[in-house]
Amino acid sequence: MMREPLLPRNWIKLRTLYDQKLTGVGFIIPANHARDLERSRSPRCSFIVDGFDPTVARTAMNTARILAQRRGMEMEAGYLAQRGVSPNSVPGIDFRPQVWFNPELDSVKFNIHSVS
Repeated sequence: MMREPLLPRNWIKLRTLYDQKLTGVGFIIPANHARDLERSRSPRCSFIVDGFDPTVARTAMNTARILAQRRGMEMEAGYLAQRGVSPNSVPGIDFRPQVWFNPELDSVKFNIHSVS
């Protein structure tokens, strides 16, 4: 179930939400974010995640990384367009992952269950 996003205005409020178990993740976007963008600087954003459940934490981290990369690509495309450069003229990476041992990534076959 999706909840409304919580928008704390500082680290203390984020920590309070975390301590109250109202959130387990948070993006930290600094106050100088817009200024850095205007000056063609790369703004720093932080992502905080509760590592209690490593699987959930890993999923959250990967999702945050993808969102940040996507936004970065959008910003780069806009930056290039403002300068009359087509984003299609900039070479990219042709990424083709392969899984050799377990192509289905099926963990059930590789879990060893214990009996107590």
